[in-house]
Amino acid sequence: MLDGGGFSQEEIDLLLDNVDQLSESELQELEGIVSDLAERQRVQTLRNDLITFCQHMQNDYKVGGHHKRLANLLEDIEARRKDRICVSIPPRHGKSQLVSIYYAAWYMGRNPSHKVMLVSHTTDLAVDFGRKIRNLIATDKYREVFPDVALASDSKSAGRWNTNQGGEFFAAGVGSALAGRGAHLLLVDDPHALQIDTQIPTTEGSRL
Repeated sequence: MLDGGGFSQEEIDLLLDNVDQLSESELQELEGIVSDLAERQRVQTLRNDLITFCQHMQNDYKVGGHHKRLANLLEDIEARRKDRICVSIPPRHGKSQLVSIYYAAWYMGRNPSHKVMLVSHTTDLAVDFGRKIRNLIATDKYREVFPDVALASDSKSAGRWNTNQGGEFFAAGVGSALAGRGAHLLLVDDPHALQIDTQIPTTEGSRL
């Protein structure tokens, strides 16, 4: 009887090379083993490759060259090959979606005991990111990739929640009280709100 858990890739290849010598029942078992191995490799790729993870979580996720370059930099941060990066990309190019939502979720799947802090120019915006990350982690698609990672049972707040392995997410706006708080990963997304020049003349009765 074949046992997929005890076969290396090389042994599987050897079996495939001698497939004509296997019985019908062994062929069926081998088919199951190969299918299981392919699924394990698919999941491993999702765990290791940020862009592939994004495409898994969102079927219509569109990947441009800037996404791939940014994803490589983010993977360097997670692997500790870099300790910081600064990203400047025009609006509506998917920066926040990739960095502040998908990357944060992917990072916490790979490091479920780490603390992640996300800061934006308003607390509401940071909390909105936190809600989207939290909701991603609660999906079946996420559990396909990181089956051992889940939200702690008492994680109700969108701006502050924990994983079942001791990790923590904390959202804050610029100017919030952060003294005493540390993080393994700090994400700062749009710390400056759009500024409007109040010196521009306006017509009577109008408001800026």
